[in-house]
Amino acid sequence: MPSIQSTAQLKEAIRQLESERIVQKQQLEQSIRQTVDKLNPINLLGDILQEATSVVLQGDRLLGSTISLATSFLLKRIITGKSGNKIRTLLGLVAEFGIKNLMRKHRAAIGHISQRLLLSLFHKK
Repeated sequence: MPSIQSTAQLKEAIRQLESERIVQKQQLEQSIRQTVDKLNPINLLGDILQEATSVVLQGDRLLGSTISLATSFLLKRIITGKSGNKIRTLLGLVAEFGIKNLMRKHRAAIGHISQRLLLSLFHKK
């Protein structure tokens, strides 16, 4: 801030500092309102539910991928068996690739079916 030489400059500097103080006060009040709003129990529960939902959705994707890999691997093993036959090995690879693509295209439906299956298996009656 430049040095003040007259009372007019002093009054102007005071007016400018007071306006800056008003702006800072408004910003502080707004920040406090936002903090209080975020700490509101209803908003906290909403945030927790939103995070839990995203974790469940990620779990569904993981479950679908795991089922896809396991199914394709098992089908390949069933087709090829223990034989060293090249044709059976080739058919196993084609089946594995086909199952992976099928699972990738219909991931939502398979995830829904697998979720219902798991719920029915582990649901206490």
